[in-house]
Amino acid sequence: PISLKINPNYKEAHNGVGVSLLSLGQAEGSILYFDKSILIDSNYIEPYYNKCTALIKLKKWHQAIATFNVALDINPNYEDLLLNSIATKLHICNWKDLDEDLIKISNSNSLSNPFNLLSIFDSCRLHFYSAVKYALTDISGINYPNLSLDNNSQPDRKIRVGYYSADFHNH
Repeated sequence: PISLKINPNYKEAHNGVGVSLLSLGQAEGSILYFDKSILIDSNYIEPYYNKCTALIKLKKWHQAIATFNVALDINPNYEDLLLNSIATKLHICNWKDLDEDLIKISNSNSLSNPFNLLSIFDSCRLHFYSAVKYALTDISGINYPNLSLDNNSQPDRKIRVGYYSADFHNH
């Protein structure tokens, strides 16, 4: 990219190239760019997160967990990092430090997306707290379709039911 030729220490550009490669299915190549971005600024958190995503795609679970841990040392309040770290640990049945991680999440003041918690916790209290907090966030800029009931609907039509899968897989 031209931006890297002009400024080879442009951390955001390295991270952006890595994200582009990752979205093209080139996870291995993307890691080189994430590492370069981290080398330029070891406190820049985004390439750590993206590197973890690439490592998970490559099924390098232990390396992903190690990278999550480094990133969480830099920014322990990055909720998505912690949630994805927990999900990765659960995926490979790594229960080490899981209780501590779950306590961190349950004590977090930044719970913002209840969907991320569905596959990790079985706590009605935590799900309720997260859902209420999420519902109270400012969503004024979002245009939702009109979901009102149509009085002219046909009573013999089937109702279609959808659901949300917290792990984003087909079930």
